[in-house]
Amino acid sequence: MSSSTGPAPTPTPTSHHWTLRLKHARTTILLVSLPVTPFDTLKQDLLVALLSTKKESLSGHDIASTNPEDIEFGVPLDKRDLGKGWVELEIPEEDADEADVAEGGAKEKKGRGRPTKSLETVNKSPLGAGLKDGAVLAFRWKGDEGWDVDIPVYDDAAEEGGMEE
Repeated sequence: MSSSTGPAPTPTPTSHHWTLRLKHARTTILLVSLPVTPFDTLKQDLLVALLSTKKESLSGHDIASTNPEDIEFGVPLDKRDLGKGWVELEIPEEDADEADVAEGGAKEKKGRGRPTKSLETVNKSPLGAGLKDGAVLAFRWKGDEGWDVDIPVYDDAAEEGGMEE
């Protein structure tokens, strides 16, 4: 019996999954994941997606030899105008419920007999970072200066020029 060495099969997306758009230079990767998927896992998924494009490098970085820890995420300064720039994603470390746990309060919410995800896991996820379905994130390699993200510009005037009557 042979064993598979490839990545685990991707589950079929449901209405509970989010789509995240990850951008670098002219490359955009769409990742579908649950909102509580840890960023460490999303970095691994990003690298798998980049390798599936058959590109060997991106902006001078060898994709095959990249570790997930070498990837950083950024969020737009203005999500309505991505051209205004990006800042590194800050992951909240503690919220009120987590502080309650530290003081000896309830460790998990009960519901239908199933334990909930730990607050630490949730905080290190898109949901915990305050992102929404369809969020746009930039990605870069540690040590890179700035965020190399090309935003397409559509010129309405050029399109209107061909529509004269």
